[in-house]
Amino acid sequence: MEHLITELKKEHKYLLEVIEKLSQMPINSNQGQAILSQTKETLLKHLKKEEEFLYPTLRGKAKEDTALQKILETFGKELEKLSSVIMDYYNNYLGTKKDIDADAFRKDTIKIMVALKDRIYKEELILFKYYKNTVIL
Repeated sequence: MEHLITELKKEHKYLLEVIEKLSQMPINSNQGQAILSQTKETLLKHLKKEEEFLYPTLRGKAKEDTALQKILETFGKELEKLSSVIMDYYNNYLGTKKDIDADAFRKDTIKIMVALKDRIYKEELILFKYYKNTVIL
């Protein structure tokens, strides 16, 4: 199960690298749209993997650990908000034919990147630690 954590961390790193690259690209270009689409697809696959493999184990452990239960509730609420912001971002910029203000796109992309970095930091510091202690021990 250590493999899952290693895989998720690699995906985290990849997502942040691609989003940073995206922040420096013209979104109206075919390449910019392709990378934006790729980040969305990768992020959705990543979230699905977490939901299928990481969270069930943590939820099982949370039945006997009230601290973890509270952490999962907080993380769940934060993820709902973050998911909404990210989906709005993709809806605003992905597949659009209109002219997009490059500065606004760059600022929005950086906001998404910062929010994801914060989430990733918390996941790796807190959730992955609980997962390792639950599964590996």
